[in-house]
Amino acid sequence: MPGFLKFSDRKGVPLKTQFPGVEAEALDLLSKMVALDARRRISAADALEHAYFKVNPPPTAPEHLPKPHKRDHLDEDAKRKRGGRGNDDEEDEPTDPKKQKEFGDVSKALF
Repeated sequence: MPGFLKFSDRKGVPLKTQFPGVEAEALDLLSKMVALDARRRISAADALEHAYFKVNPPPTAPEHLPKPHKRDHLDEDAKRKRGGRGNDDEEDEPTDPKKQKEFGDVSKALF
């Protein structure tokens, strides 16, 4: 191939220098997750069983994790339906009277 360029092997920068102060278990898991060779990369199931998830402090119990507000999900769904366009300063409600009525009916049903 005329444009072929062979890359030379280079020694990577150790993760420990990129993430100073991070515990060894976290660095080991990260290194296994970002392995370029897919055959050497850790599977999701094996990653969840990694020692990183068994050291102190333990993970936060699901019931103690913050819950998103119901309205946050509605706003994200509306942005996706608009194709991700718009900015945060836009009005949430449609300006077309017919659509305003529909929006009002939906919001009354939800809230």
